[in-house]
Amino acid sequence: ERFGDQVLVLSVDARRANTASGFEVTTHGGKKSAGIDALGWIEDAVSRGVGEILLNSMDADGTNLVRLSTNGQHNLDPRWSPDGTKIVFAALPSGSEYDLYHMDADGSNKTQLTSTPSNSEFSPVYSPDGTKIVYRRYDSHNETYVMDADGTHQTKISSTNFTYTDAIVDWQP
Repeated sequence: ERFGDQVLVLSVDARRANTASGFEVTTHGGKKSAGIDALGWIEDAVSRGVGEILLNSMDADGTNLVRLSTNGQHNLDPRWSPDGTKIVFAALPSGSEYDLYHMDADGSNKTQLTSTPSNSEFSPVYSPDGTKIVYRRYDSHNETYVMDADGTHQTKISSTNFTYTDAIVDWQP
């Protein structure tokens, strides 16, 4: 609050690992482990005032680093499509509510999937075949929705009261 949310920016390089969140922070372009759980570190940074988290992508060997979020928006919950060609995520474009977007893995072709001015959508996850996305919508009813991967056919599938930590959704066999 002292500086304003958009002044404090966090850029994280992470890779899959055996940590609480399943990801660890890396250094040296993804080549060395920092020994820190990525989600825990990001949550700590946000609690300390970080207002923007940059999404990055790189090859497994640490080369070809590409910043995927260059728009100054607050981005959350990035998830890869099963075939690795797209990333779905929540972003705060303006105002105070998050909408869902997806983009190609190289950061191009960003497309808004949801537009609900009085609700926030978050925790998007592609279906195993990549044709659907399940996500949470936070409003007075705290709902779970599913939609086609192009953002059409948004359908409420449940209403529950949940906290943010309970809000993670996933596909099961």
